[in-house]
Amino acid sequence: MLSLKYLAPPKPVIATRNFSDIDEGIVNLYGFVSDQTASDTYILGQNTPYSYLIETTAGVGTGPDMGPDLDFDMEFNLPKLLKGTCYIQYSWVVTNSTGSNSNFPQAIIRKWDGTTETDILLLSGSVIDSASGARRSALLSGEIPATLFKAGETLRVTCGISKTTAGSNPQGTIGHDPQNRDGTVIVPSTTPSVTTKLQAFIPFRII
Repeated sequence: MLSLKYLAPPKPVIATRNFSDIDEGIVNLYGFVSDQTASDTYILGQNTPYSYLIETTAGVGTGPDMGPDLDFDMEFNLPKLLKGTCYIQYSWVVTNSTGSNSNFPQAIIRKWDGTTETDILLLSGSVIDSASGARRSALLSGEIPATLFKAGETLRVTCGISKTTAGSNPQGTIGHDPQNRDGTVIVPSTTPSVTTKLQAFIPFRII
């Protein structure tokens, strides 16, 4: 008598991914600094190294000019389409030699092709008086219109601070360390409401 054996159908392969990657295509990128011989390089990437510089301090610009004016760059090896809501988060502070002034955080999403810098989206936060010397965490958001990046083109996230009143030599500081270490001005270990991480949540679409 012929004996028949039942073979169970193979189980389907289930890919496990972060839900937000499937639902919105949002990629979390970090800003950090690499030590180069000629000059320090500000980088945007998914890795979380110990940044060469934890924070950067510079004179504050008068809006719409920024200071510090920091360009965090990531070059694409394959074509990418950006479209949807983006979020930029970083902590900042402004100090004056005497008195105080009013300032606000800014970020610009840009495309850089090696020759021309093209603004895609300008983001800005609330105007805050520097009198208290308080450290602030900015979370800026906005809609990126459908923008195609070719292979070899660069996504540039520019972060900075602008002022609405002159003040007395206002100096702005921005943190940018993926490991969230203490800086000289921005110190997360003693001020939990701030961070030295600089993060960009960028929406990607499949081409």
